[in-house]
Amino acid sequence: MEDYFKSTKCINDNNKNKLDLKVSLRSHRAGKVSDWVNEVMASNISKAKNLSNEIKKQNFELLITRDLNKAKGIVLINMMELWRRDTD
Repeated sequence: MEDYFKSTKCINDNNKNKLDLKVSLRSHRAGKVSDWVNEVMASNISKAKNLSNEIKKQNFELLITRDLNKAKGIVLINMMELWRRDTD
């Protein structure tokens, strides 16, 4: 994956450290999500797949896409569904 991002020139050495994904998470259950992201970014597909199975059992949804608009749409749909459940 690093090679892909290098080829797009969207990340340079000056801002590389600003994109650290190892931030503290609000939910202790989400710890494995951070591990999953790290494995995906490191192209450790087997480890990422094993983690995804554990994460899905905890009702977290995972999505990988290169289409930012698709990702935004899915987030919006999920937020609307949560809002609908809360107002019923």
